[in-house]
Amino acid sequence: MADDAPLARQVGRFFGEIWRGVQASPQLEDRARVEVRRTVEEVDVEDLTLRRTTIDEVELKKPCDSLNQP
Repeated sequence: MADDAPLARQVGRFFGEIWRGVQASPQLEDRARVEVRRTVEEVDVEDLTLRRTTIDEVELKKPCDSLNQP
């Protein structure tokens, strides 16, 4: 059955969820990311700069304790 809340309350819930997502820190995710390598290639030709940045990462969906220790 559909939610019987008034339209104003439903709109408030909708924007509340968006606001919570905007305020959330991506660093607090339930994932561990480790940057393995970053390469930057750059070519300058007169008034044009071509730049390519490649980032290699390893992402664990369920972090283990051994990665958090130095």
